[in-house]
Parts: sequence; C-alpha cells; structure tokens
Amino acid sequence: MRHWPDLVLIAALLATLLAAFIPRPVLAKELSPPLTLQLKWHHQFQFAGYYAALEKGFYAEEGLDVRIVPGGPTIDPADQVTSGRADYGVLASELLVKRAAGAPLVCVAPIFQHSIRVLFVHEDSTIRSPQDLAFRRIAINQTESAEILAMMLNEGLPPGDMDFRNKSEDSLALFMRRELDGFVGSIGNEAWPLIQSGHLTRLIRPIDYGIDFYGDCLFTTEREVKEYPKRVEAFRRASIRGWEYAFDHPEEMSELIITKYNPQKTREALLFEAGRLREITQPKLVEIGHSNEGRWKNIANTYRRLGLVAGDFTIDGFFLSYYLEPPLPSRIKGLIVGTGALLLLALIVAGALALFNTRLKRGVERRTAELAAANTQLAREVRMHEEARSELTSLRNMLESVINAMPSILIGVDENGKITHWNQKASEQTGLTQEAAERMNLQEALPALADSDVLIRRALESGDPIRIHKLQLNMTGTTGWYDLTVYPLPHQIGANAVIRIDDVGDLMRMEQTLVQAEKMMSLNSLAAGIAHEINNPLGAIVQGTQNISRRFSPDFPANVTAAQEAGVSLDGIHTYMEKRKIDRLLDGIRESGLRAATIIQNMLDFSRKSDAGMAIVNVHEVLDHAVSLASTDYDLKKKYDFRNISIERRYADNMPPLRIARTEIEQVVLNLLRNSAQAMSSHGSNGETPRIVIETELASRYGRITITDNGPGMDDKTRSRIFEPFFTTKPPGEGTGLGLSVSYSIITRNHAGRFEVESTPGKGTTFILSLPIPTEDGPSAS
Repeated sequence: MRHWPDLVLIAALLATLLAAFIPRPVLAKELSPPLTLQLKWHHQFQFAGYYAALEKGFYAEEGLDVRIVPGGPTIDPADQVTSGRADYGVLASELLVKRAAGAPLVCVAPIFQHSIRVLFVHEDSTIRSPQDLAFRRIAINQTESAEILAMMLNEGLPPGDMDFRNKSEDSLALFMRRELDGFVGSIGNEAWPLIQSGHLTRLIRPIDYGIDFYGDCLFTTEREVKEYPKRVEAFRRASIRGWEYAFDHPEEMSELIITKYNPQKTREALLFEAGRLREITQPKLVEIGHSNEGRWKNIANTYRRLGLVAGDFTIDGFFLSYYLEPPLPSRIKGLIVGTGALLLLALIVAGALALFNTRLKRGVERRTAELAAANTQLAREVRMHEEARSELTSLRNMLESVINAMPSILIGVDENGKITHWNQKASEQTGLTQEAAERMNLQEALPALADSDVLIRRALESGDPIRIHKLQLNMTGTTGWYDLTVYPLPHQIGANAVIRIDDVGDLMRMEQTLVQAEKMMSLNSLAAGIAHEINNPLGAIVQGTQNISRRFSPDFPANVTAAQEAGVSLDGIHTYMEKRKIDRLLDGIRESGLRAATIIQNMLDFSRKSDAGMAIVNVHEVLDHAVSLASTDYDLKKKYDFRNISIERRYADNMPPLRIARTEIEQVVLNLLRNSAQAMSSHGSNGETPRIVIETELASRYGRITITDNGPGMDDKTRSRIFEPFFTTKPPGEGTGLGLSVSYSIITRNHAGRFEVESTPGKGTTFILSLPIPTEDGPSAS
C-alpha cells in the first residue's frame, strides 16, 4: 500500500495536464448597445423563431439585447443592414444578388432549406406546367422571384413570350377576380386566404423542375463578423434555438404573435403557415442553419444565366465560416490525446504493480480450486464429445437426405475432377449409382460435361460461383435445356466444387408462352388504332372508284345528257377507256381497297374482345362444319385444293359441350386448315399423301382440339413468331400475316383458352387448342 501516495501524485499531475486542454465556454466580447433585427415583411409565423429567441430569453442567455423590426413592401432589409440602421436582417437567396451588387453582406444561417415562393394558377385553367405560361398574365416581382424565372427558362419558355405584371398588394384580389392568370406568392402567406375563400388553385413549384433555392436566411455585414465574431456566433445559436422551439410549439407561438405583435392574421392562418413552413424547413431531417457551398454555387450560376450577377462573381467571403478561426489542427489534437493516453497507461501500470501481490495470492488460491475441478470437467468434456460425434453423424445423415431430396442434380468433385458426391437425382438421370459414380471422373460419368474442368478452374480461381443459363445438354439420350452452376468450396470440406444442374425445359416453354402473350396484348391496342384510322380514307377510295364507274354507265340518263352537252359519246369514252385500260386500273384500285378492307376487319377482330354469341355448343359439330367449308375450298393462285388432301377426324366420345362463339372457333379451325393445305402444296408433304388429322380429347379442365399435318414443319425461329401480326412466310400478295394473330386472340382472349404449336422441320406441324370446360358459373377459365 506504500505505492498509493505516488499514484495520487500521478493522478493529480494527469488531471492538471488534461484540464489545460479541456475547452472552456466561449464568452462574447463586450457587446455594443441593443442590436436590431430587420424582418423582410409584416409580423407573421414566417419569423416565429426570432420571436421565440427573444421572448424565451435565448438572446438574453447569450448576452444579447435584441430589437425586432417588421418589414414591408417598401423596406429593403439589405439596405437597412448595409446603412447601419439595422445590425441583422432576413432575406432569401437574393442575398447573393445584393452581395454581387457590392453590398458587404454575409450569410449567417439559412433557416428555410427550400424557397417558400410558388406560382399560383387557377385549378380549372389549362396551365399545368411552365410551358403553358406563354402569353399568360402573371404578377411577379422579378428581382425577388429569380427561382420562378429560372424555372421558366429551364423549361424552354422564351422571355419574349412572358406577359409579366408587377406584383402589388392588390395582386391577390386581381387573381381572385380572374384579372390575372397567376401570381407568385408565399406558400404559407397567400395560400390561406385562397383556401378560406374557396378559390381552388394549382401550385407550380420551382423545386419540381430542378430549381432549388434557399428560403429565408439570417444575414449581417462583413464589418459585424470581423469586429464581433463571437457576437455573431451567439446571435446564430440563439436564433436557431428559437426556431427549434417555434416548430416544436406552433400553438404557443401563434398565441404569442397574436398577443404581442398584432400580425393582422387569425390564429388558424398562423397555424396553417406554421405547418407549411415546417414542411419546407424539415427540421427533423436537416439541421436548421445547415448551409451547402455547392448548392450556393448552383444558385449563383442560375443568377448568372438570368443576368442578375456578373460573370466573374464568386461566393468567396459569403459564408460565416470564412471569417471564423479554423479549428485546432488535427496533428496537435492527436499529440494531446496521445500524451494523455500514455499518462493514463502509466497510471494503470502503477496501479497494477501496487495490486500485484494481493492478486497473485488470490490467483494461486483460485488456480488450486480450478485444478481440483479439472478432472470433473475433463470427464464431462469426454462425454460431451461423444454426444457431439453422435449428433454429427445424425446431422450428416440428415444433410445427405436433404441433398438426395433436392430436385436438382448435385455433384461434388475434387481438384482432379474425381466425383466425391453424387445425389439421388443424379442417379435417376444417368442410371449410375452413388458407389459407381464416386469411382469415376466427371467426364466419364457425364460425357456431356466434358468441358466442365475449365468452369471448375475458373470458379476456384475467382472464388465466386459461375452460372450458365439455358445450356443444351444430352443427359439421358435426349437433348434438353439445363441451367449449370459451379460453386467453389473450401478445401477442408472434402470437395473442391459442387456442380448443380437444373432442368429448365418446362420453364423455357412457360417463358415463351408469357412472352408471346405479352406481345399479343401490346399489339391489340395498336391494331385497333391503325384499323380505325385507315378505315375512313379507305372507304372514301372504294366508294370513289364505284362512283367513277357509275359516271361512265349508259344506264343513267344523267350520264348520257352530260356527255352530249360535252360533245362526246359514252361509247367513244368507253372505247378510249378500254384502249388505255382505265377500266382495269379502276378495278385494280377497287380490288386493292377491298383487300385492304379485309385486312382492316381482321385487325379489328384481332383487337376486339367480346362475349357476344357465346353459347354451349357441341364442338364436334363446329369442327365438322369447318371441314365441310374447307372441303370445297381451293385457290389456284395459292396452289392448294382440299380435294387432294386426306382429312381424318378422331373425336373423343367423352368430350362435353363447350361454351364458345361458334363462328369464331370455325374461323380459327378454317385458318389452320388453310395454312396446312398451303404449306403442303408449296413445300410438299415429305413424299406422303397430304394428310390433316383432327383430334379431340378431354384434358383436365380443358377440351383439347389438335390439328396435325404431315407438311414441311417449321424451325424454332419461325415457330416463335407465327402469332405476331403481319408475320408470314408466304410470297408477297398471298398472305396478310394476320390469320394466326386473329386466331390467337380469339382463343386466348375471347375464350380464356390456350393456343400452342409444336413443329419439327421435315416432320409436320401440330396446333393445339385448349378451351375451358364450362361450370355452373361459366367457363373454368384460368
């Protein structure tokens, strides 16, 4: 215990040293007589923070005697402060313009983080954006509303297109009498009388168009900052405290303003203004008084574009921080902290030495007790080890069961490609047992993965999984689509990598179906719009050609009379028209118009969805009627004749009646029969007699119609596009490319069914129509 006096001495020295570096409260210098704060407008909640700082004693606590003076339309706070009639003032971002004009003003603290100025327009007017303001009557103070002007300039509104009127105290009344189309005002000041009068307005805010100015800012002069920096800091602290209090107690401050400052506003108007200003200031998100130099530079650049400041103007010296003493250098701070840490460490070491003897004795006694319990603990650990090994075995068995239950093929391999793990799914897909596979290399067990060693090496080098999507592999004698993933593993696990193989064939087919459905949905509205736009002029063309032909007909006396009056005969006109082939030209125009009309009708059918004509129908009768229509159909131009095609019908006896639109389903089936006939006539039927097989069957909740031909088939590229409008493989003039598009819309949209196609080049094509079986409430659509 003889060390304790030394410890006390060291502690006293340490306390003395640290006390030398503890910052003391900064006291303001001897202050001048009462300070004057010049507001920019009449008393209202817009200045509540300064009232709170004064009435709650925050200024007094800082040693400040402050007098608050209201403003008005003829009072410029910048002039008041610059001339010395006031010491501090309140202005918005135009404070920069004042400084650029030569006024030595300094921003002490931005109070409102965003401008409170907005453009009010009538809600029932056509003005919805700045572009709509051209030649509109707008009341504005152009010097104080630069953000409004910048917004209009940004939106491409030329200055010559603006009908600006000077804003006055009568602007609000003129606006309400609709003698103005809009006016610039405060979101918290002018909005309240408009709401009270029931006059509905729309607000256009510059911040919504990329113009974000600061709102009210507290400012003073360079002279005040240079001569009384502590006083300026004290004024700033007290004012910010006042604003924090005002936003936390809006009801109390509204009563105070009414009682002491006669604001010429009601309590409700002040509370409304408080809510709007709190939204703009966001005191809980952004610290009151926070200033961003980069944002001020953007504001200065905007003023340059508007010609309000000179091109060489800079914001140097505009901020309070420019004049304050820099903080203590970090190197000196580090030295102080390091010295204190070393002294504290010395004190700890001394204390440790003083306590060493006592702790050593206690440690020996404690160690003896620990050794006495060691044997018991060792026995317990042995038992726990056995239990852990048993648990590990159970966990390994469970993990193996989980791996075997996975629907994916999981294969573990070492650095040489030798298989170390082989799950049940891999055995099912390849026929190899786990024991047989684990004696083989991966290339021997799965020749389809002969190049997998490159992927494994890349995965191990990068340390990240490697995924290959939609890989075509021959896994079980047939080629399919798979996703392949290689996962690198730490060496101590027993495998260098795990390969996961997932069959994605069904998923790819589902994706193709979804993509096709999305294409058809997006093209429906396009088809309808184009059809309606073309129909009107097309009708005029067809009708015009018919009227021209009638004008030359001798069957109408008016034509004969008009020809005689012109000194010609109709027979001579007909002879001339035959020799010049004008009749053929008119017939060509009319035929082309009628063909275009057919295309337009198909487009309208494609875009229209209607339940009209839906009824419970025997689908076999519909198929028979479609075959009957097709059996008499031939087209020498398109080189097909159903009389040379064998049509087989294989109907299911258990097929129930379906709720369908009979004519629409007949149209779909007839389209498919014609497409098959044309394909087999132009490309052959693989050396066989042309044949079309129509089958029906009951498939779960659907009645399925299958139409198969032995024609040339299609490749994957053609098959993926056959339902697209205007896509055709026929020569020009022989097809519109809308038949299958319309058919797809009829089945999927009008009947809530499915339309699928299967085809292999050289092996024919199969179309599958699945129509919902009706229930008591209607078709069982999905």
